[in-house]
Amino acid sequence: MNMKGGDLNGTRTSRINHLLDLSHARSSRYEKRVVSAQNIIHDALTALKRPYVSFSGGKDSLVILHLIRKESPDIPVLYVDQGMEYPDTYDYVGKIQKEWDLNLTWEYPEMNLWELYDKGGFLNPDKPTDPLIRKRFSNTVFYDPIKHFSDRINADGFFMGLRADESHDRKLNYLTRGFAYKKADGLTAVQPIADWSVKDVWAYITSNELPYNPIYDKTKFEERNKLRVAPFGLGGWHVSLGSYVFMKYYYPELWNRFCEKNPLARKYI
Repeated sequence: MNMKGGDLNGTRTSRINHLLDLSHARSSRYEKRVVSAQNIIHDALTALKRPYVSFSGGKDSLVILHLIRKESPDIPVLYVDQGMEYPDTYDYVGKIQKEWDLNLTWEYPEMNLWELYDKGGFLNPDKPTDPLIRKRFSNTVFYDPIKHFSDRINADGFFMGLRADESHDRKLNYLTRGFAYKKADGLTAVQPIADWSVKDVWAYITSNELPYNPIYDKTKFEERNKLRVAPFGLGGWHVSLGSYVFMKYYYPELWNRFCEKNPLARKYI
């Protein structure tokens, strides 16, 4: 795993990305966004008594984690293992936990995605899953473990690395609620880089030589900005759209195991 912010001796694309990242890191717009994020974090840490950081192993949550630890190095960090994570992500989270000496908790659902597939293969590769079914399974493998952790430490807020430009819903949430807002459960959600672009994220990672998830270097089928480190099981029906070519190529053993749960997947890839 690369722990120095990029394979500078790798492909021409990665070298170009590295230079573009460093160039963007010198722009005044980027510098203002970094200062703004630092101020948001400082204010939130001042106001909250028992906050934590939600860490997915992805690039955005990495930036949040690094920014926050400048002021609060021992802040609790939460990683939810939903079961169907890529091997690189498991390896990466474990290594950064050790090398950064993180106060990190691995939280597990009562039933992970593999076990849920065993119960009924909740994702059909031939059609999108019913939104209500998808929501129920998301609660089981992700939101319930988060609540268990939050209740256990008596948290009053948390930091997350969501950006408004990632989706319409996230943009609407940021425009209506801002950088910090109170949720229905009483916790304060803080999203310090909600106004950042993906260029800002990579500029921060590269200029600070942060260790990022090596999945972002697996760019045979997609450029790095389109790669996701989220659990692959929640997007199972996208097999019919060819989105699992990535897994079949880079993780053939994992692909075979996935197809045991979803035999129809092989007809698409």
